[in-house]
Parts: sequence; C-alpha cells; structure tokens
Amino acid sequence: MPEGAGGLKKKWKDQVLVIQAYYDATSVVPGIAPGAESAAGIVAMLQMAEILVRHRPDYTILLLATSAHFAGRQGINDFLHRHRQKNDLIDFDLMLSLDLSSHTDRTVTLGAGTYYTPGWEAEEDAQATLAPFSFRLSQAVQEIFKDSLRHTDGVSASDSTRQRLVPVPLALDAEAVTFLGGHGLAVVSANDARQFCDTPLDTADRVDFESLAAQIQTVTAMVMWAGKDPFLMGPARHELQDHGETVAGNIRHAAGISGSEQILAPDALVTYQQPGPNSVAGVRSLVVDRTDSAGRFHFDVIGSRQPNRIEAYQIDAETGDINLAADRGPEGDRDNPVLFECQPLSFIESASDRSVVDDVTLLQVADGGEVETQRWGGESAAGATVVYAPPGSRVKIQMSSSDFDVPYQLVSAPAQWLQESDSAALIEAATIEHGYAVDQGVLLHPSLAALRDMLIQDGRRMRQLADWGIRSDAFMVVHQNNRQLLLDATAHLEARRYAEYDANVRQAWGLQARSYEEIKAVAQD
Repeated sequence: MPEGAGGLKKKWKDQVLVIQAYYDATSVVPGIAPGAESAAGIVAMLQMAEILVRHRPDYTILLLATSAHFAGRQGINDFLHRHRQKNDLIDFDLMLSLDLSSHTDRTVTLGAGTYYTPGWEAEEDAQATLAPFSFRLSQAVQEIFKDSLRHTDGVSASDSTRQRLVPVPLALDAEAVTFLGGHGLAVVSANDARQFCDTPLDTADRVDFESLAAQIQTVTAMVMWAGKDPFLMGPARHELQDHGETVAGNIRHAAGISGSEQILAPDALVTYQQPGPNSVAGVRSLVVDRTDSAGRFHFDVIGSRQPNRIEAYQIDAETGDINLAADRGPEGDRDNPVLFECQPLSFIESASDRSVVDDVTLLQVADGGEVETQRWGGESAAGATVVYAPPGSRVKIQMSSSDFDVPYQLVSAPAQWLQESDSAALIEAATIEHGYAVDQGVLLHPSLAALRDMLIQDGRRMRQLADWGIRSDAFMVVHQNNRQLLLDATAHLEARRYAEYDANVRQAWGLQARSYEEIKAVAQD
C-alpha cells in the first residue's frame, strides 16, 4: 500500500488525486467571448477521461470542471469552501490544475502564479512541500517520452526562470488550493504569450491543434503514471497554513427624512478589489456578490492577506444607474457605515492617474434648505473619478495627487472670471462657493475647471495678503503666466486642438505647484 500524507499506510482508493480545469471564457468585449484558447484545459481533461475509463488508475481520481475562473476564480473557491466543511468533505491529497493554451508544445508545473504575488514570488514552505510532487511528475514525463525539453519542473526553478518559462502573468486555480493549506499544482503551457486570450479574436481558427495535442499527450501520460505511483502521495515536508477567510454580513441603507432609519438593501452589489492588477490574463480581480432578499452577502474566500475594503452599491434595474452608494462622510465612514440615496457625478481627466477624493462638502441640498448631514462617497482609479452625493445637491470637491503635493478644490468658479482682471469685486465674488450640481451627471474637463478654481482662490488669498502690506512679485509673475495658459487652453479646447489644450493644462499644473509653494511660504512669513 502507498504511504499517505500523514506517513501512514493507506489504501489506494483512499488517496484522492483531483484533476481540475475551468470551462468559462472572457473577453474585453463582454458580448463576444469565444474562448477557444481558454477551452484547452477542459478539452485535455475530457480526452484524459476517455483514457482513464479504459485504463483504470490505482488512486481515486476525481475530475473537476469549474466555472467562474475569470470572475476572480470564484468557481474553484466555491468548490474548496463547500468541500472543506465536515458535512460535505472531499479530502484530497493533490489537485492538478490544467491551465493550457495552444501555441506551444511544451508544459511546465507550477506551484504559484501571480494572483497573490504579482512578481512570481513563491512562499518557501509551499514550494518545499510541492517540490517532490512536481519533481516526480516531471521525471515521469522525461522517462516516458525520453525528452528533457518536453516538460519542465517549474516549482524548483527560480522566480526569474519561471518568468521566462511563462511570459505572461497567470492566475492559477492551483494557487487557491495552496492558499487554503492544501496541495495544488498547475500544469501550464510554457513559452506562450496567449495573445488572443481575453479578446474577441480567441476563435477556433487561431488554435494550434497540433501543439495542443502534444500537450494533451504530456498531461495524460503524467496522470496515467501518477495514478499508479505508490510514492507520489508521500508525507508532506510542511503543514501549510490555511490563509482563507470567509466574510459575510448585511448591507443597510439610510432612509427617512433625516437618514437615521436604516433598512436592509436587497439585490445590492457587494465587491472587493484583490490587490494587484485589475486583470491577470483575463482573470478579473474585482470580486462581486449580490445580496439576497434579507440584504445578506457572503464571500467564500477572501483571497488576500492584506487589509481590504468591501464596497456596496444598489443599481437601478432599468437604467443601470447607481442609486445607493457607501457613505464616506464623517458619520458614515467613522460611526455608522451605511449606503445612502445618491446621484453619481463622474469625471475623467483628473490632475493625474494618482488623484484621489479627500473630501466632499455638500453646499446645498435639493430643496435649498440647510445641510444637516454630510453624506457623500467618492472613488478614483486611473485618472477617472466618481463622486456620490444626494440627488439635487451641489458639492465642493477636495482632491489631491501623490504626483505633486498640491491639494486642490473643485468649487465651480464661473469660466468668465478668467477673462477679467483680479479686481476687488472679482476677489470678493470668489469667496462664494457655487459648487457643482450632481444631477448634471458628468463634469467635463475637470482639470481645466480645477485649475481655474485654484487660480481664482489664489488671487483672492494674495489680495487679502496685499491688504496687510504683503506682496510677492515672484508669485504674481507665475500667477499671470498661469492665467494666460488657462486662457490659451480654453481657446484650444473650443477650437478642438486637443494636443495643444493638453500641453497647456499640463504646463499649468506645473506652474500651479510652484505658486502653491510660494503662496504657502508668503503666508507663513
């Protein structure tokens, strides 16, 4: 009898080898996702199944087809979560995940991809535990085909070697197994850039069937040998730690005139963003759940060891508009996290890709009355920003960017003020904060608007300092130059000379950074 993972003799049938492949597809064009390359793994498993029926293995082999691979790998997470429960336990010794593509005839075994560690860094304990599995499987392929290049042991290789063998980042289902303390290996196509993956061009006519057939022969021979190897399932070197966490809860939203009443939010979208890139070879790192009729959500496995933030929204079923978002105001963010009724205000072309929303001030509510509770939300990513505020309200937006240490505001100063001189009447008018109406939905050319607002506010501050006999000639030179740049940018925009407009706006941001430091120094003096 073979020696089991605990070092004890176990019957062949009591040791389980899982062969897993996913069968879904993805594309940057959601309606056109043919997924021919993505089907390579499941095709290999189906072919393998026919062989295993005719040539029975000694170990118990479980064939597992999962979906939702490209949706944050929720398919494999669902299987692992459900079948590690005592009442529905499937206790397997090794999972071999097939993640194949067709433009190569070589394969490699890997113990880790890039879903948790974008730089291919592998955890030492996990690599040491998986190395014997990978070594024996790799040696078997070499002995069967008498070819040392056909398959490579990637577990024992260095991080840089793995990067050369697999030239694209990959989110492997086997990673989820190891993350939860199990033994998971992936058989991956080597030296294939997967250029058609996640595109509408991933069609069958672009598949290299001859190379794929060679890979299927490799993995089939590997599994046939593994099913009869009495030393494959030997004692593990390390007991791997289970890092998985299950998160569940209820989503509520503020209701009533004052917003003090809270009610459950059914059919709300609940999300969290896996740290790292937004997409790893098509696998989206934004994980989504939907609340049930009781407003309850449930994430089987939170795949991150870092702190994360769960977001929630309610979407209008007919229009697709966001009508409930998380309250990030002083009360909601600190004491009472709830959703609130909102209208999104979107803008692209922020000061930089690293711009973030720091604060939003409600200047006016829908009926023009006093603002009792500052409820707002805001998110920024890659130069795009969305601010959430109550419908009918007007807002002042405070933002900042790590690219330059200049906080800036969007207060909706009238554009014609740029045409006028820095008169006393203008400076007095600049104290009035008009704010942007969230009901307009989109704020066009926010960089120009922010620069215009800051220029007028800077002029007001320098006018106040001048009343106390304080003047900076250096600042006034920069201030006037910046004003002219914004006038030129406005003219270029009206004439649709977008390259010139963009150049003027970028130059104005540079001058604004200088003038901000100058006005701070003068104020401190």
